[in-house]
Amino acid sequence: MKHILRLLILCLMAGAAWAQPAPERPRAALVIGNAAYDKMPLTNPVNDARDMAEMLKGFGFDVMLLTDADRRQMIDAIRTFGDRVRDGSAALVYFSGHGLQSQGNNYLIPLRFDIKKEADIEFETVDANRILAHLQEANGNGINILILDACRDNPFKGFMKSARTGLAQMDAPTGSLIVYATAPNTAALDDPNGSNSVFTRRLLDVLRETPTLNVADILMRVRKHVMQDTDGSQVPWESGSLTDYFYFAEAAPTPEQPTATPQIVYVEVTPTPTPTVLPMKTPEPTLTPTTHASSPDLMTKKIGFDFDVQELTKDIARQLDYKDEKGVVVSSVTTDGPSAKAGLRRGDLIKEINKQQIISLNDYKNAMKAIGDEKSCLLLIRRGKNTSFMVISVE
Repeated sequence: MKHILRLLILCLMAGAAWAQPAPERPRAALVIGNAAYDKMPLTNPVNDARDMAEMLKGFGFDVMLLTDADRRQMIDAIRTFGDRVRDGSAALVYFSGHGLQSQGNNYLIPLRFDIKKEADIEFETVDANRILAHLQEANGNGINILILDACRDNPFKGFMKSARTGLAQMDAPTGSLIVYATAPNTAALDDPNGSNSVFTRRLLDVLRETPTLNVADILMRVRKHVMQDTDGSQVPWESGSLTDYFYFAEAAPTPEQPTATPQIVYVEVTPTPTPTVLPMKTPEPTLTPTTHASSPDLMTKKIGFDFDVQELTKDIARQLDYKDEKGVVVSSVTTDGPSAKAGLRRGDLIKEINKQQIISLNDYKNAMKAIGDEKSCLLLIRRGKNTSFMVISVE
């Protein structure tokens, strides 16, 4: 016997107070955290980056995560990210680490830099304006957001003629928003007693509590909390020229408009019986490590990297949801080794090593050979539905 339900549908006409949210934009984020500087290490940036990456993944962003990266690795990641961003997207780049200003320009400091004089800066760092330009070129019709928790005090004041504290103010191109952990020409604070910097901790707090607020309201709340935490010495700042509203969590209403009289429409529907679904246990994939010790062609263990891989078979691709993907699968990772500390896990799919595409075990062997005497490598990995960069260092 069919049961007829009468549904009351409230249809709001154009100009109604609560409009339907606009179709969701594709979302992508590049998150970088540099902490292990040789001469001026920081406490929080890697934790900042990892926590921010997890938060953004929860909001539906396709996240690339890079930690403790040198200049080449940062530039490669920025290029790859720009190539992957689709025009019309919401693209976000977050950086936590050391930054400085020189001649009115802002620079993000990688690991293993060699700055002896002011003229070295542009060759040893990453220009923040280049990141914005890359985003504008790839996503000129979208929303571009650059968040810089990089205003720690300038460590090179001793030899810089134009030395000033913190970062310089940048003009945001149309459709862009630049967020600073503190006001221009002032220093932001690392927190040696906490896992996150003052700014990023408060940004994460507000995003957890009120993710459906407009980004402008999010930042206003962050600013208020940071000022309270620092007795007014740190004031988060932003420069924006967005042409559309942006919400970290979707389904937010558009601004209030004059209210129209709602039209009521009655619709008759026949409900479909709800099927009984029994939970099905997914079998653990069978991963057999390729033993590097017995294979001279696989130099992973020889040069100090502590993980094993195996071929991506059809059965493993099905079990791990890697259909139509190419690469090799991590079959084991040494507990508490550098790979595990970098975040590599059993079951991760390695797609690239130092920008070299990995399709087969032979590609993997050749890429590992090419590392030679280097003590770090840049991996592009997929885990589930998320793709991210990872730097593994054996130093």
